[in-house]
Amino acid sequence: KRTTAMVGHTRYATTGSPSINANNHPIWDAPIIGVHNGILTNHKALDAKYDSNAEVDSAAAIAAIRHQVEDGSSMTTKKVADACSEVSGVYTFVVADVRTGKVWTARNTNPLVFFDDAAHGLLWFASTAPIMRESFPKATLTEQPEYSVMQLLPTGLRDAEAIARKATQTYRHDGYDQSELFTSEQRDGYSVWKQRIADWDEDCEEEYGDTRYVSH
Repeated sequence: KRTTAMVGHTRYATTGSPSINANNHPIWDAPIIGVHNGILTNHKALDAKYDSNAEVDSAAAIAAIRHQVEDGSSMTTKKVADACSEVSGVYTFVVADVRTGKVWTARNTNPLVFFDDAAHGLLWFASTAPIMRESFPKATLTEQPEYSVMQLLPTGLRDAEAIARKATQTYRHDGYDQSELFTSEQRDGYSVWKQRIADWDEDCEEEYGDTRYVSH
């Protein structure tokens, strides 16, 4: 078969042991395969509702997306958006329906940048601009809008759908901290995650002089 997309991702271990491969990305929940960047705060509730096949928090969101096509129907941009509207936390997802080879990107406040490589008929994407700049120093980059799902094609992005916002269930790291709205367990996890962000941003600022695209 002709390859239509390649996705690479390394994620810091959160819930679930990395020694169990089901907890590692990509998350496979037939017919959906996907990766997740960020941290989820309602993965236990999603897991109880959709019966994910791994302990890692990401699997609960992939299960919610998979649920949209359990009746054998085709995945659509709106269905991905409907599933994402149930997810709380911060995230970027890249998911594919292996039956069709179609790929979607979804984000709330986590970054996602693109480079339209018209010369080669390719569309490159990465979580941060500095990462993309390492391979394409002079490329013109675009950023996917917040709270949106888009279908990913070599010819560009299309079929945008808005994700319904749950303002009281979304963490932000850009000065808008809503951690008081969460359980103590979620706040503790968020504090650890937020410190990792601060440490990484400090390193990136020293190297790139700009943290606008580098916070996760």
